[in-house]
Order: sequence, then structure tokens, then C-alpha cells
Amino acid sequence: MSTIVQRPFGADSLPEIPSPPENRADDIDFKHDLVAQFLESSQCDALLLAQPANMAWFTSGGDFRKPQSDQSTAALFITPDARVIVTDNVQSPLIFESIVPQLGFQLKERPWQQPLGRLVEDLCRGRKVASDSATTRTHDASDQIVQWRLRLTQLDQERCRILGKLLVHAIEATARNSQPLQTEAEIAGEITHRMVKRKLNPLRIQVCADGINARHRDWAVSDQPIRNYVSIKASAERWGLCASAARTLAFRSVPDDLQRAHAHAMFLQATSRFFSQVEWNVSDTWKRLQRIYEKFGHNYEWHHAEQGALSGFRLCEHRLTPQTNLELHPGMVLRWHPSVANAMVDETILVRKSGAEVLTPVEFWPTQTVVVKGHSLECPDILVRDVRQNVDFEARLPNGLI
Repeated sequence: MSTIVQRPFGADSLPEIPSPPENRADDIDFKHDLVAQFLESSQCDALLLAQPANMAWFTSGGDFRKPQSDQSTAALFITPDARVIVTDNVQSPLIFESIVPQLGFQLKERPWQQPLGRLVEDLCRGRKVASDSATTRTHDASDQIVQWRLRLTQLDQERCRILGKLLVHAIEATARNSQPLQTEAEIAGEITHRMVKRKLNPLRIQVCADGINARHRDWAVSDQPIRNYVSIKASAERWGLCASAARTLAFRSVPDDLQRAHAHAMFLQATSRFFSQVEWNVSDTWKRLQRIYEKFGHNYEWHHAEQGALSGFRLCEHRLTPQTNLELHPGMVLRWHPSVANAMVDETILVRKSGAEVLTPVEFWPTQTVVVKGHSLECPDILVRDVRQNVDFEARLPNGLI
């Protein structure tokens, strides 16, 4: 049975969400200790970080990218006893005033007109340095850095919970206030507005009108008007962390084919979520997903689109496939988004000893209870809006649409 918390569709206020605990300095110290232990065991003098995701991880949320770009404005040079920001004179005031204020970082600076790479080379000269990109004659430590990144600290986990709630609000509030004949692009614009308003960085938005995603699973947006139903998927980043969620809205009623496909997709999602357990291997979870696809007569449906990803400081740290040999540990973040025909679902979950925690729970949306191995799991259902009660909506509809 579907359940929903009742609320006026016009409302767009966000419930009070607490700020993450004020222990960022302790979190950075913990990560510095990890690096120091690695440097000692590998007999290296320093670790050089230049990729934004790794810099965000080490600084517990620092964003060193240029606006609307993936290009970094700095690098991090870390020794057992010091953590140094390597940048130019234009960027250093902003970095030390708003990105890493009073968090124990030192500065190595060059004038903006001089290549930053030259300063990095000077720091590396005469030292054995590991790095995340194996540049300037450094040793490649990217595999080790990924392992650190994948196990979120308590601060990172709490921030993921806040991020998930903010993201879900942007999607659901937009859907609840949408109207027939709005275009996909208009819906995407409203979601982007709500994200930016709450300091989320939009990573990807898909707005699929009337089942276009059945043919194009990676559909983004177009100027196509929405007539009967729409599926929305959005991904966002804040504090360097990423999350993704999806919701489906129907005007007046849900088409039978969408209802069946969505029911199957919810069961697949619930199954993948339930079996994302500590010390389980992803390949074992995949075997159960494939059996569910076969049970519903969709043997090859999973071939049409990616089904899941390991997430965290990147939206896709690693694609999850039937061949993925990965043991799950507490603190890992997964995104499961199985698709069936025109149905679109997506949840971001946190692996915990007590079981998977949904980081993108519904705010004000109908849910469906799905039972997996005797356990009841709530999944987002399809929201149905009866727009026939609204004269303004009817005035926009062409003949025969109602």
C-alpha cells in the first residue's frame, strides 16, 4: 500500500536541517594521520594531491575548483608534519579565508603569471613523493587514495545525510508544483534553482517526459512538453560529496505499463538495497538482481543501462557490474538505479553494520512497502496529481488531453 504525508502542493519550505558537527579540524587531523602512516610504510617524504576530489577529501569539504570548471586552483603538498597549500597570489586569500580557514594549513605561493607546476617541481625536487596523478616524477598512489576516499568518516556521513535531504527536497518540491505542458527544460531549470539556492552543485539532471527514457536511458532534457507523466533524476554535490535520487509524477492517472514497470523497478531497487550489506560482495548482490529480472521476464533489461555505482567524493567512483569483485565495508556509499522500460528509480545508500541506510529518503511523497526476505522496505512510489480540479491547468491543455 502506498503511503504519503499530506501537505499543500504549493508549499516549498524546507524543514529545519541541522548543520554537521563542528569537528572539521579533527576530521582533517584524522586524515593527515592516515597519510603520515602511508608515507612511513612506503618510505616516501610527501604526498602530492592535485585532483579536486582528493583535495576535497583531505580538507573535509574544501572546493578548490575554478567556478563552473573542474580545473583546480591549487595543489596540496603533505608531509608527516605539515600540510601545505600550493597556489598563486590571486587564489590564496580566498582559500585561507573561506575554504580552509584556521585549519592548520601552510602556504607556498607564486605570482599568478608564473606556472604553478614550477613551484610543485621545486617542492618535489630531492624528495621521494607520492601523488594522485604520478606527475613530475612522483610515484602513483592513486589506488591507496581511492581506498581512503571510499570509507567515509563520521563527518562525511553526516554531511551526506544533509546533502541527500536537500537534494530530495529540490526534486520533490519541483515535481509537486509542476504543471502539464511544462517542458523538460523548465522542470530542470526549477530543480537547478532550488539546488543553487541551498548551495548544492548540480552534477546531472534528467527530466524524461512520457516515457522517453524507455528508448533513451541516458536522456537529459529537451523542450518536449510533459503531457501525462514525468520521471526526474538529479545528482548534486556539496562538501565534495555526491548523491543522486529519482522521482516519478503522473497527472490524473498512472498508465498501466508504467505502473507495472515501476513496481518491478521498486522491487529491484529494494533487493539491491537490502543485499548491500557489510562483508557482502557486490557480485553476490548482482546475482540476486539478475534473478529478479528473469523472474519478471526482463532477462536482458539490465543490458540497456548502468544499474549502480560506488559513490562518495565522485558521483561514480566505480561502476557496479556483474563482474565487480568488491567487498562492502561500513562507510561506503552506493547508488542503485535499476531501470525497467519507462520506469526510473534511483537511491543513494550508506553501508552500515546495521544495514543499508537510505541517504535520499522521501520528504513528502507516496511510498510503497516492498518485502525482501521478510524485511519491509519503503520505496518511493509514483505521485498522482488530479489536475482536473485546477481551472488554470485545464486552460493550458489541448483538446483530448484530459
